[in-house]
Amino acid sequence: MAADLARAHALLTLARREAPDRRRYRRLGLDLHGRLMDRAGEEHDCRTLDISAGDARIASPARARQGDKLIVYLNELGRVEAEIVRVLEGATFAVQFNATLHKRERIAEQLTLMINPECAVEDERRNRRIVGNGVVPVELEDGTTLPCEVLDFSMVGLAVRTMRVRPLIGAWVKIGNQYGRVSRYIDGGFAVDFESRG
Repeated sequence: MAADLARAHALLTLARREAPDRRRYRRLGLDLHGRLMDRAGEEHDCRTLDISAGDARIASPARARQGDKLIVYLNELGRVEAEIVRVLEGATFAVQFNATLHKRERIAEQLTLMINPECAVEDERRNRRIVGNGVVPVELEDGTTLPCEVLDFSMVGLAVRTMRVRPLIGAWVKIGNQYGRVSRYIDGGFAVDFESRG
């Protein structure tokens, strides 16, 4: 019996050591402002108290319940889907981002640049943006195409200008063979973050 307990204790200790850390990304105390849409489709102001590439602590007057799905739009980072994992005091709650690995890597890069602007050496940036000067058809989810002027592009997204009605933030679009989501509005147009669509 004692041997069985000792063996169980040893296995449990080993499992704890080998278990992946639940918080894979370090949280940064950044105050980022934006909006969120709750499960009822209502929009509310929000700001981060701290944030990482995988989660955040958010202050907002939105009604928060554990398990609720949200769409969070932060001015500096764009759109990300999230789920409330803990409701805290003082109109705050913790969310976990439901994002692809590519999106998490982008968030991590953007957060790193906010904390360490000197890291943004133009020649070394993987996602260096190139100024565009052409017109591309952007295919919307309903199959219609929107003629857009390319303002700039990179390996991870592009910004376009259009004279027509812009698609909603979060909508899927297709440019050539590449899918992406509308991440934010810019003056006279919108930005798209490339994402794989399974």
